[in-house]
Amino acid sequence: MGKLRLGVLASAACLLGLIIAFHPMITSSFRLEHGDTDSRFLGYVLEHGYRWLNGDAFHSSFWSPPIFHPQQNVSAYGDTLLTLAPFYWVWRVFGLTPDTSFSLWLITLTTLNYLAALFLLRRGFSFSWPATIFGAALFAFASPRLQQLTHGQLIPGFWVLLAIFALQRLLTAGSKRWIALFFAAYAAQVYANIYIAWFFSLCLAAAGSVALCSARSRNRLAELLRGTWPMLLASGAAFGLVVLPLAARYLHAADNVTLKSFEEISLSLPRPHSWLHHGEAHWLYGWLTELIGYRHLPLEQEHRLGIGFLTLTLALIGLYRHRREPLVRFLVLPVLIICFIATALPGGIQLWRAVYESVPGAYAIRAVGRIVLLALIPLAVGLAYFAEDLLRRDRVRWVPALILLCLLEQGSGYETFDRHEAERRVQALVAEIPADCDAFFYAPVADPRHVRWITNHELQIDAMWASLRARTPTINGYSGCFPPDWDLYQNIAWTPRDEARIRAAYRDWIDQGGLADEAIRFLTSPSPSQYLFEPK
Repeated sequence: MGKLRLGVLASAACLLGLIIAFHPMITSSFRLEHGDTDSRFLGYVLEHGYRWLNGDAFHSSFWSPPIFHPQQNVSAYGDTLLTLAPFYWVWRVFGLTPDTSFSLWLITLTTLNYLAALFLLRRGFSFSWPATIFGAALFAFASPRLQQLTHGQLIPGFWVLLAIFALQRLLTAGSKRWIALFFAAYAAQVYANIYIAWFFSLCLAAAGSVALCSARSRNRLAELLRGTWPMLLASGAAFGLVVLPLAARYLHAADNVTLKSFEEISLSLPRPHSWLHHGEAHWLYGWLTELIGYRHLPLEQEHRLGIGFLTLTLALIGLYRHRREPLVRFLVLPVLIICFIATALPGGIQLWRAVYESVPGAYAIRAVGRIVLLALIPLAVGLAYFAEDLLRRDRVRWVPALILLCLLEQGSGYETFDRHEAERRVQALVAEIPADCDAFFYAPVADPRHVRWITNHELQIDAMWASLRARTPTINGYSGCFPPDWDLYQNIAWTPRDEARIRAAYRDWIDQGGLADEAIRFLTSPSPSQYLFEPK
């Protein structure tokens, strides 16, 4: 292929992937956004960080946004997104609104995944350009990744790819400069999303174990350590100093929140057939959800791990044909081992319990099936190997067709929300917040005769955004965890008994926090029935 055709193929694959991923957003002129609660929560986190960066006095503490008032350190209840936030801030600097900037943030992260995969497969692993494009398209636009668009913090994988590139260069060239890049990318992933960073750490440990099983690999590692140990020690120490503040915040938060038991976590453990599940709304394989009984899986949305039958077959063929390559051995085996341990086997066998009870941080990993986001790396390599085999047989014309078919296998419908409707709810609440109050708590009284399709977490997020707009702290909140003794999550009063329970929990909270009752406003309006059924 000539350079022009390769450029067209690379651009077309990226454009088609973005359309498949964001077609609801694009076709609605950005009125519809992926997800609901978690997307709006991440948007709040990003906007809080932007205002903190700009010196906004209302957001003066990065670690303590004005939610769960007066609780401190609540940013440590979830991901900080610090190394992802600049890709949001740049759109805000251009004057775009928070919701538009969030939409473009998701598109930016997805595009960076594609570009980083192109870089790793071409410069790091020396695949031809057609094979590189094939593998990069899967990594960036695979169905399991797009299923996580409602959890935007899980989308980016480019920091991990950069770390793998540095590690590959270190192992092959032995140059010390790659050590610093590896630890810098590793630290960036820790500050981006703890899930992916933790799984990556587990994969590194498994890869090290695999390497120690081979005398040749052991000798190579020993030789490398002899020549680079001062740099490794210095870079490792620098890495520790960089992540220590975040670790300290997380450990402090962990001491004050209730963590998930293994019984709760086991609900998300993949079953063997989870690896072939694509979700009810999948364009090609959604019909299998009812036929195979996927709908009855607990936390079904966390079991959508399939990448399409054709795509999976081609990737596995590529990996099998090149199984003796060191690249395959050290990329595939560690991930395969972890995926096997993570899978709940027939007969009630759950090997993950040993990981939960012995590996630091495992208790914080609630959705274990998300290891699939790292499994996409060896699968992308498998597709690239398959394409290389086609090129050797002079079947280069097959590659664009297979890229198209495999991308179409990733397509699905996605959960969305109308951001204009959400904004109307927020503005209705802002109008109810008195200008002279020190803080507020929103607990609407709803009419039980109406259909109950509004949820507590949506209204908690409404209160958070209203707090940001009115520049008034709120006792409401939403995050990955909740403060101790904060029993206010169920904040909709459908009955007088609900209202009495909420007011009692509210009273306990303000007494515990030493808040002056007369300075706090308990808001029961607007009621969901007042605006949810407003004509559009």
